[in-house]
Amino acid sequence: MRYSFRPERKSAPFYLHWRKNGKETALGFKDKASREIKARSLAEARDAHGSEVLTFDPVLWRKYREFQAIVGEGVDPVIVAHEWKKSKQGTARIESLVLTDAVTKYFALRKSEQSWGRDAERHAEKHLKRLCDEHGAKRLSELSREEVREWMDGLVDDEGNPIGPYSKKDHLKHVRTFFDYALRERWGAVENPCLLIKPPKTEDGDPVVIPLRDAFEFFKANRDERVVGRVALEAFGGIRYTTAGLIQKDAVNFENKGLRLVARIHKTGKKDGRTRYRQGHPDNLWTWLAHTPESTWAMSALNYREGKRHAGIRAGIRPSDTSDAENQERIRGLRNVWRHSFISYHLAAFKNTPLTQYLAQHSNPKTTEEYEGVADQTDAARYFLITPDSVKLSWEEFLKLPIKEKKPGTKG
Repeated sequence: MRYSFRPERKSAPFYLHWRKNGKETALGFKDKASREIKARSLAEARDAHGSEVLTFDPVLWRKYREFQAIVGEGVDPVIVAHEWKKSKQGTARIESLVLTDAVTKYFALRKSEQSWGRDAERHAEKHLKRLCDEHGAKRLSELSREEVREWMDGLVDDEGNPIGPYSKKDHLKHVRTFFDYALRERWGAVENPCLLIKPPKTEDGDPVVIPLRDAFEFFKANRDERVVGRVALEAFGGIRYTTAGLIQKDAVNFENKGLRLVARIHKTGKKDGRTRYRQGHPDNLWTWLAHTPESTWAMSALNYREGKRHAGIRAGIRPSDTSDAENQERIRGLRNVWRHSFISYHLAAFKNTPLTQYLAQHSNPKTTEEYEGVADQTDAARYFLITPDSVKLSWEEFLKLPIKEKKPGTKG
């Protein structure tokens, strides 16, 4: 502490200077005696509490005593402050809903969002009902990962027969999505119990390739449908069906014939965060993209999924009845049929494994080599003759179109 005198401050010329929290503080007094009283008070506080001089506000002290009377004297006020902050942010603990009640709220919410088609809703209803049949009386916070895993492993169909791995994966997917909503809506779930459950392994066997005539009839039946351009991206561009449902027109470079695959929507990009650009696709992809109506690019992923389903039924390659187990298996095989067909036919037609690997975005050439010999070479050449003009022909006329012989390593 130190003193100073400032005669220009007529009402309080006698100054006391001291440091508080590392910063210099000054206060003026009308006379020396008042300044001395303050100096002694600071000195006594320093002696009692060390170098840090503490200030005292009796109003705040009374508030603190009221606080202690409410919460108890042994409660840490910092902990109470954090809990209060959480409650203000809407994250305070709430009563956990019973599973059956939460599922009812879930379906009402999804219906209001219009975020799925009737088929998807029906399957989700069946799968979540099976979960409720076993654990419906439990609260969301009580359902453990082990219980969900045991439920999935013991699943049986309506006739009591064990269900296969594909169906188990679908059950797990719907339960996982339900818990994502439960956490988001704060229905009392403390975690998503499905996150660390490994889906059952499925034996896909050889890639499923659509027969040439079925491919021809599909594009013939859907030539002028708005869904056709996005299917062409799968069938003649090799992109995955999930990407085809999300890709936007600005990702298609018509001038240079290239596709920009944004990291957030294509599978490989989601792993490493990289957007990729691909060129060298067969020419018939670009004829289809030029032909497709502008409304194609306004489709949502849900629009595309539903439109593609109707397109398959229209062409007779997809059964309309989904209740039959055999039809369900057939529909499941169609999920990635266009991408598998592209890779198989492209490899057979162009005999250029590195190019096929590049367009398919396979990180390992061995993955591409698994498609070797799956498709017939002549059928493969004709597959890439399917265009908006060629599907105006009859099947017999289409087969008479001349095939351009392609040397190994050439692009389409």
